[in-house]
Amino acid sequence: MSHSRTISIATALVAALAVPLTAIGAASAAPSHWERYVFEYGPEPSFCDGLIQHGVVTGKSRLTQHGDGLFYYYDEGQFTETWTNPDDPEDFATVTGSYKQSALHVTDNGDGTYQVLFAGPGTTNVYDGDTLVAHRAGQFRFILLFDDAGTPGDITDDEVIANLGTVKQVGTTFSFCDPILDVVG
Repeated sequence: MSHSRTISIATALVAALAVPLTAIGAASAAPSHWERYVFEYGPEPSFCDGLIQHGVVTGKSRLTQHGDGLFYYYDEGQFTETWTNPDDPEDFATVTGSYKQSALHVTDNGDGTYQVLFAGPGTTNVYDGDTLVAHRAGQFRFILLFDDAGTPGDITDDEVIANLGTVKQVGTTFSFCDPILDVVG
């Protein structure tokens, strides 16, 4: 994940976690059942020179509460996004991808927030019409910061408040915005 956040894997994961957290009640020591979700985000200005990002992520997630009372997530899904020039809506790129992410480590910051180190494989493809212009695949590790909304132990109201960046990235890569800007230009 670079200055432009993690490819859309992080975007999709943040969006994906927002839905399951409200759907899953307090978990026991055993993993929860899989919760399926579909989440639409955008249209909104993006981190790629203000292009308009609009997407849908579908997937499933589950969690396990460990003995320390903290929740560990597992999430997998697919996403499709459209990146559009705000001055010319007919000028767009399509981005698709998939991911599997699991929480490696959860840290309670003691101030009503906690951070989660996620890791897992993911892919991202950028298309100009039917033509593949960029492909990214590999293993990613990144950290998200959550607010417990004043109710530790109840994840139903927790919110992702920041992407703290990439810890590690292995595999084929590209500067995420570059191929999109080449298509939409």
